[in-house]
This record gives sequence, C-alpha cells and structure tokens, in this order.
Amino acid sequence: MKTDQPWIGEVPVGDWFYDTGFSYDPGMVIRYLLECVSRDGAAAICISLRPDGSLDPASVSQLQAIGNWMNINSAGIYGSHAWIKYGEGTHTQPTGKLSSTQASATFDTADFRFTVGQDGFLYAYCLKVPAAGAKITITSLGSNQTALAGPIQSVSLLGSTATLAFTQTATGLTITCPTSMPFQTAVGFKIGPANLAKPAAAH
Repeated sequence: MKTDQPWIGEVPVGDWFYDTGFSYDPGMVIRYLLECVSRDGAAAICISLRPDGSLDPASVSQLQAIGNWMNINSAGIYGSHAWIKYGEGTHTQPTGKLSSTQASATFDTADFRFTVGQDGFLYAYCLKVPAAGAKITITSLGSNQTALAGPIQSVSLLGSTATLAFTQTATGLTITCPTSMPFQTAVGFKIGPANLAKPAAAH
C-alpha cells in the first residue's frame, strides 16, 4: 500500500493496441480498480479502438457493465482513501495486462478490499458475490482490532434496501446477506458510524 504520494495504476484490456481475441470480462476491470483504490491509488484502463476508430461491440458491453457496477458501488470509490489495511483474504488479482488470466482468476467470500469514503464510512468490498442468505465474516473488523475507533453500529449493502443482521465479536464482523443478491463480481458493505475507521497516513 502506498500512501505517501498520489499514484495511478495503468493497465490495458488485452493490449495497448487493438487485436482480436481479447477478453472483455468486466469483472477483471472492477477487481483491478479495487486493488488500486484499496491501496490509495487510482486506476487508468486502456480500451483500444479498432482500426476504424470504433469500439469492439464486446468492449461496449464491458464498459456498460462496469458503469452499472459503479452506479451501485461508487460511494466507496470516488474521493475515497485507504484504510490502515488494504484488505484480507488469500486471493489477489494477477498482475499484467487484463486478459483471460485475470478473467478466470478465482476469489471467495473471505476476500475483501477496504476503502474509506468521502462520507467517513468504512467500505468493505467482497470480491465474490455471496449467496443469498449467506453469512460472511470480516476478521479485520473484530472488536479487538486497534484500527477501529469504536464499535460498529451500522452495516448496509450497497444497492440493497434490506436491513442486514450483523454481529461484531472480538474475532470479526459477521454479516447475514439478504435473501436477494442480484449482483455481479463484487459487493460493497457500508460500515458505520462515520469516522469509525482510523485513517492510513495522509498524502
């Protein structure tokens, strides 16, 4: 995690120039974005144009899917900054240009990336959409963790109006997902109160 100066990650979808056979999976772009912002960076994605200056139709669909995800999850992305921890779990997005390798990468519901939004709330993004009604646990948010300013008082799921049941113990925060989980790639949990998360070092 780099918090001493502004930085930006740059990566192409497929390559820096157009060719056939690119993977246009939106999930790999979303996960790359989360890997950057959780480490206090920004992300720049190269979408190569076809020789006639147009976008590949699959690229258009990819961008629309990314936009739909951002419409739901942007509160923890735009203007956010890193928390003391960038995430938890054993899986990370593979490095290199975004291709079938990144598209086929596997994640589970123990993989999270954290940000602190402009509103002061802590955001925890699960890198795999949990099943409806599933219970997930974020071990970094246990009451014995010194990175929290106090007990957790509220948990909501971005894009859902459901009231979530949650329990914070010394060893983690356990959340029960709602009975409807119509999401793609990753889901964001807004965790409060505001200013709950102690910040990483400022720029």
